[in-house]
Amino acid sequence: MRLLKILRRRAHERDMDDEMRFHVDMEAADLERMGVPPAEARRRALAAFGGIQRYKEEGHESRGDSWLADLMRDLRYAARSLRRAPSYTAVVVLTLALGIAANTSIFSVANGILFKPLPYREPGKLVVVSDGLEMIGAPEALVTGPEVVRLRAETRSFEGFAILRGGSAAVSASDGGEPQQVTANAVSVNFFQLLGVGPDVGRGFTAGEDAVGVAPVAVISRRLWMQRYGADRSLVGRQILVDGRLTTLVGVLPADFRYTAQQYTSESADVFVPYADTLQRMPVTNHSLGVLARIRSDVPAARAVDELKAVARRLDREVYRSRGFDFKAITLQELMVRQVRPALVVLLVAVGVLILIMCANLAVLVLVRTSMRERELSVRRAIGASNGRVTRQILTEMLMLSVGGGVTGALLGTWALKALLALAPGALPRRAEIGIDVTVLAVTLLVSLVVGVVIGLAPVVHSARSDIANVLREKAPSRSGNALRRGLVLLQLALSMVLLAGTGLLLGSFVRLTRVDPGFNPDHVLAIELMASRSKYGSGQPVANLITRYAEALRSTPGVTAVGASTAPPFLGMQDQNGFSVPRSPTNTGDPQKDFVLVDAGGVSPGWMQAAGVTLVEGQEFGPEHTDSASARVVIIDDLLARRYFPQGGAVGQMANVNGDMLRVLGVARHVRMGDLREAGREQVWVPHAYRAYRYVWIAVRVDGTCAGAASAGCDPLRLVPAMRQAIRGVDADQPIVSVSRMSDTVRDSLAERRLVLILVGGFAGAALLLAALGVYGVTASAVTQRTRELGIRMALGANRPAVIWSVLSAPAVLVGAGLVLGLAGTFVLGRALERLLYGVRPTDPLTLGLVALVLLVVALIASWVPARRATRVDPMVALRAE
Repeated sequence: MRLLKILRRRAHERDMDDEMRFHVDMEAADLERMGVPPAEARRRALAAFGGIQRYKEEGHESRGDSWLADLMRDLRYAARSLRRAPSYTAVVVLTLALGIAANTSIFSVANGILFKPLPYREPGKLVVVSDGLEMIGAPEALVTGPEVVRLRAETRSFEGFAILRGGSAAVSASDGGEPQQVTANAVSVNFFQLLGVGPDVGRGFTAGEDAVGVAPVAVISRRLWMQRYGADRSLVGRQILVDGRLTTLVGVLPADFRYTAQQYTSESADVFVPYADTLQRMPVTNHSLGVLARIRSDVPAARAVDELKAVARRLDREVYRSRGFDFKAITLQELMVRQVRPALVVLLVAVGVLILIMCANLAVLVLVRTSMRERELSVRRAIGASNGRVTRQILTEMLMLSVGGGVTGALLGTWALKALLALAPGALPRRAEIGIDVTVLAVTLLVSLVVGVVIGLAPVVHSARSDIANVLREKAPSRSGNALRRGLVLLQLALSMVLLAGTGLLLGSFVRLTRVDPGFNPDHVLAIELMASRSKYGSGQPVANLITRYAEALRSTPGVTAVGASTAPPFLGMQDQNGFSVPRSPTNTGDPQKDFVLVDAGGVSPGWMQAAGVTLVEGQEFGPEHTDSASARVVIIDDLLARRYFPQGGAVGQMANVNGDMLRVLGVARHVRMGDLREAGREQVWVPHAYRAYRYVWIAVRVDGTCAGAASAGCDPLRLVPAMRQAIRGVDADQPIVSVSRMSDTVRDSLAERRLVLILVGGFAGAALLLAALGVYGVTASAVTQRTRELGIRMALGANRPAVIWSVLSAPAVLVGAGLVLGLAGTFVLGRALERLLYGVRPTDPLTLGLVALVLLVVALIASWVPARRATRVDPMVALRAE
């Protein structure tokens, strides 16, 4: 009934009016029967009845809906008030919307990556186990097969240990057809069981399907099932070709299933096959397995970690000769997000700072509007409105603005999120789970309401402290609230300084990173990713011969100057880690552990260094004579190893121990930054591909810069891709190409995360600078308006324009100086948060901080100079006459 009364309020009011009129009419009729004239009778009846409005309000209160009536009146009044000030309303809503949009987009990314639990059963119990080999510089190495056997046999705190190994496979229908190269993971049969997520079509793996010699089976992703096989349900239980082998398809995974053997990528594998259970026979030095474990539900994580350490201590004594071996256990979610967490934390802090600046700016706007309405509010209080009633009216208006800004900001946030994901690096973890969901919308609504209440408190305090008599007596604008407005602008300036300093530090770091020499020349180079078929070529020398034939075919393509293959291209993290020492080095100490170093190793074919643009410092590159395993016992070392073991030169021709094999040093190459431009990384060795004939290779193809006759200014190496595909198909018509990319794009993409953080923080800093300038302008303009009479008297007495301008600028100059001092103090805290994202720049770099402070000072003084200049144009007579 109450709800119906609200919806039918006008009809309900008419009913109450009729009821009140009935009582008055009855009383007037009684008086008329007693001989009182009609007009007098009506007057006496109204006097006897009392205030009709009072009884109506008592009726609302007795029914419990008076607060709804008051709320509706407040909303209608607030809507009329805001409609009369369209500029103010538009500025507040737009400012709120921009701040909420920034918060919505950044929080959506953080929620999807950092806060949202993984879509597995009890995801907090899933941990990734790795080998701690700090003694050779590998704190998180892959695990060996015998170690997995020991873990399964000697632990009781875990439900199980699953192994997985990443790779690639060519898939096609059982009757042949065009093959497609896809990502493939070999996993133990308990993998899906430990995750707690399995196929929704068909089944997962069963015990015994990982035995050697058993007919192969596979589980595929829904994406591959739909795109390659047309979502044919009858395909489950039938055979497909996986790397040329007939394999029974037993299951199709759900559409939202995501898992990858690689640590920092958003791409999940399309094919899962059982990993053959040969763990016990694997060498104890073969660190090649990823291990996923699930802690039992009734076991604390600390107890499980202690059990792992107990097994590690036994292995350290028995296998590693007490050199400090340990197991490292890290939760699966932490492993996936730890690389991007610093950047996301910086962005969340930047958004928080921007929202604080936005609140301060809006509070200044609201205070200025409140000072303009001060007379109206004082009149309302003078005729009986309580402080609570005025407060409720102000907060209602602010909440209307905040809800409008929140809704607009949420809409803008969806577009901002799409733009953000378009700029984000391709390897952003959990990309598919990023979106605006109920949690994000709830946070957006909460932020909007909190901002509205916080902003509304400033005019509430200002209104409650104002003296009614003084306000009604004053003709000039009131100066009350000036101190609060200056304090808010001071906060804006300090926080803007923090954001600008962060932008300056990130920009300086990014510029230095772009100038870092990666150790090779990526210009005009294409990288063609290939995987040789296991069924056709097996491994070893047949694979090496195939890669040699591919290189010869590509070398004959018009416009190609050099071709070479590598198992470890830069910036892809595919290099092996090998032990390295030089028995006859003059720098040897005699202690094998001190003379031993862990190096990055890769296999390359003849011509790769020329194609990739790696400079040879000494010696020669591999040649055609090194394309078979019998003559491939040579090695090229980088200049860091050469200086370490042969500081006086003469490395070429020496014998080096590479992972237990004695190889002759054929040449010395420049060191290549393999993983990150920030870090030089480990020393490197390169062996002939025939010595390490992996099926997975990247062929580097250097183009002559004219693309076979095209003008160099508009030349794009990708124009030669069709001809290169034809050359590869000429060698093997069934060979699928995994990918083709420019090496220059690979180098650029390695900076994608830092570029994104720089763009976003820079955008926030620009917005903060604009808001700070508006705040300074508003305070100065308000001061000029309040001092109109004083400035008129000064000019009438002979004050010149420079003196008037300085008298106006002195106050904002002091304000800006104080803001810079506070902001510089805040940059020291920000610097520590940014430290992991900086390169070549100290968090307290004086040049950067000085330039940022100068920019903020100039912008703030320009903002205050505009109203100060306007003050010099005041006509003294007009100013005095207005008073």
